Amino acid sequence: MTAMTILYYTILVIYSVVLLYITVYCLMQIHLLYYYGKHHLKTRPNDQALVGESDLPFVTIQLPIYNEQYVVERLIDAVCRFDYPRDKFEIHILDDSDDETVDLVRKKVEDYAGRGFLIRQITRAKRQGYKAGALRDAMHEARGEFVAIFDADFLPEPEFLRRTIPYFTDEKVGVVQTRWEH
Repeated sequence: MTAMTILYYTILVIYSVVLLYITVYCLMQIHLLYYYGKHHLKTRPNDQALVGESDLPFVTIQLPIYNEQYVVERLIDAVCRFDYPRDKFEIHILDDSDDETVDLVRKKVEDYAGRGFLIRQITRAKRQGYKAGALRDAMHEARGEFVAIFDADFLPEPEFLRRTIPYFTDEKVGVVQTRWEH
């Protein structure tokens, strides 16, 4: 056998192994997609589970922030656009900021509170535990049956609560993961 023939067979074997690997990988992805679709269709909430406005649970929305002056206003605006009765949710802005974010939040809170929203700016004297600490410290003030937490760079859609709350009619559901836009 010549050196060219050996090189040819070596390349052919490597190519065949790689092609086999890609084929197996694709088949595994199709398998995962099948089971995802099967499970997803089975676990969709009953759209009629929460029919009337009076049946909707009270929700606390917590927004932990720290020096988020460039995005905090759009976050508050997005949360206040929720398609959910105003008397059925409260907004806690957990503000540990030490810059001009504090004043921006205060103005937004005053504006939305004047429009009838249940919204508060909660600050701590000592920033301990960062955002997780702010969530921990403010949890005792949450009145909601459910708590939704959004980081400063998230923009929830107006129908977020109406789409996610029905999942919780199933007692086995404890967390709902959704898609986010930044």
